[in-house]
Amino acid sequence: KLSEAIASRFTVLQVNSYNEQEENIMLKLYSKENHLNIKESAFKILEDFFYDYKNTFGKKIYINQKLNILNILSCINMAEKDEIKNVKLTLFILMKNNFNNKKESYIEKLKDILDENFEEYKEGEIPFSKREINGHECILSKITNLPLETKKQNELMNQNKKIFFHKDFSELLDVIHFSIFCKTGLIIEGMDGQGKKTAIKYIASLLGYNLLNIYLNESTKIEDIFGNIAFDNDDNNGLKMVNVRTDFISTLNKKNYSIIIFHNINKASSSINELITDFYRKKPDIYINNFNKITPEYNYNFFISIFTSENNIKGKEYLPSSLIQNSIYYQIENNAINYLNQIVKFRFFGHEFNDEYKVFSNKFLSVYKFEKDDMKESNESNLSLNELDKFIKLRQNTYKKLDINIILSFIFIFRYSEDEIREKIKNITKIKYDDINTSIKLVSEMGHLYLEIKMNDKYYYLQFHEKKDNEGGNINIEEINKNLVSLTGPQRYCLLFLSCCYISNKPCILQGETSSGKTHLIHLFADMLGKKLKVYQMNNDSNVILINGQSKFEDLRLDEIDKLRTLKTKLEKLINDNNILIEQQQNDITVEKIGKLLDQANKFISNDSQYNNKIEEIKKIKKEIIKIISPVNRFRYNKSSFCESLEKGEWILIEQIESAPPEILERLIPLT
Repeated sequence: KLSEAIASRFTVLQVNSYNEQEENIMLKLYSKENHLNIKESAFKILEDFFYDYKNTFGKKIYINQKLNILNILSCINMAEKDEIKNVKLTLFILMKNNFNNKKESYIEKLKDILDENFEEYKEGEIPFSKREINGHECILSKITNLPLETKKQNELMNQNKKIFFHKDFSELLDVIHFSIFCKTGLIIEGMDGQGKKTAIKYIASLLGYNLLNIYLNESTKIEDIFGNIAFDNDDNNGLKMVNVRTDFISTLNKKNYSIIIFHNINKASSSINELITDFYRKKPDIYINNFNKITPEYNYNFFISIFTSENNIKGKEYLPSSLIQNSIYYQIENNAINYLNQIVKFRFFGHEFNDEYKVFSNKFLSVYKFEKDDMKESNESNLSLNELDKFIKLRQNTYKKLDINIILSFIFIFRYSEDEIREKIKNITKIKYDDINTSIKLVSEMGHLYLEIKMNDKYYYLQFHEKKDNEGGNINIEEINKNLVSLTGPQRYCLLFLSCCYISNKPCILQGETSSGKTHLIHLFADMLGKKLKVYQMNNDSNVILINGQSKFEDLRLDEIDKLRTLKTKLEKLINDNNILIEQQQNDITVEKIGKLLDQANKFISNDSQYNNKIEEIKKIKKEIIKIISPVNRFRYNKSSFCESLEKGEWILIEQIESAPPEILERLIPLT
């Protein structure tokens, strides 16, 4: 409610919403004005559906959603001639996720209203086929029969060997395909490990589209996505404002087919989501700030927003209603666990250890059931199918070198911080390992470094990529082994975990209480392999500059001073040759003294009628000098030590990562 101080200064007018009859008239006018070519018979189905839907579910379909339906229907009609089928298909796809949960009763009632039985997805079958249409290779949906032209030649089957197409995953793929065909932005909500990113990557690969990932959080600013305003020299040596282009802006302006993914839109600020809404609405010109606007190539760029369903985390209700109403909203049910054996079998396919898939599946199901039944109140992170990828990555490099139980313990037991939970899961899964009596030793053979592990009277050997005499210097194996002997059993087991992650090129997180030896272990591990280690301490006030670096105003560089000295000499000679008396500058170069020389050059130029033969050359030298001493050009990017360490292949330890601000964590994600 507005305060009286505000309301008294304005004339207030109540605007009533459309009634149903007015809405129907407006929809037909919209179709006619925008040449959507929707027939009267289709409008009759739409009008009946809107009426029946409201009476059945007590929920009104908003005008923006209805306009979205018309736009989508128009796209489909261009490819499919059966308009009645198109109307019902469009309504079913858009409205089946209009409730927070896709309850079976809701879906069945929706089908009853539409009076249509839609074709079901077949278990284990790819939902697409290839077909040549008008000389172009297309990916055709088996359900909607809609084609999308591929932008590169690919073999459909080659991409499917490690994917199990269960019904929910096939439906997700088809919804992405449908959204791209209709040029309508998509929002996907679902728990971790349900295949959101896998499905998007699969479709992009099939179609030959580029992928651009944009990670959002509470601290993401508009300029992080759309770029900053900076100053540059114009042609007259003055200053002009320019927009520093980001990957997002560059992609929008290119005529290259791309899928742009906004991650974690539920965590983004309202200002970010309002701008994203403009893209979903296909607004022709979007103003980033007072000085810049962009005109996106909507025919070449497709938008998908995804976020994870979590308890106590902002969800669908946090998103702008206009964003939802101008998109296709799809909610993935948490059903992937029902297809676990098939998913794991397909992902293990082609690996040496493919016979171990049942072992992994059984352990996963045991832990998943334990979490569901006994850990409802726990703050521990939930198990997801992402653990499958972690296991495969570690097992690829340890098969026949380490017992499978060691890797299983890393995945299913040591992910939890509470001793009691770890002990219970160890008993439930019967994963056999001994972290107390494990001994490790660094050995060298034929110049190569190995980690010798003794566990339950068995010996295992892990070979590192490094040689004994590497770029880090000669490694003192005897001294290293003295330190290894002094470690506790759990510390040695933790060092084994670090070794597995390292040879698998898998980033890792060590969690534990203060003074439990985490930092000491990482320093020791770096010494083992002769690696230089950089340590970064995080807290709530840590700045993203630590990762990105920053631009700073700097003094003139030595090469610039030398160039100025040369230009100064040329300028003085040109002026003196014409017998103009000038004050001779001292040899040392400062911006102030150069400025005085430029003032004298300006006086010389003002007499151009007398010395016209020298004017152009003096102007050219003056322009070069101004370019060097201009404050704009002395703002230079300073690369962070973090980036330098990455380029040099140095190791990076981030202490207290749980205290790092979200913007730092989001920048670390692409590095993993």
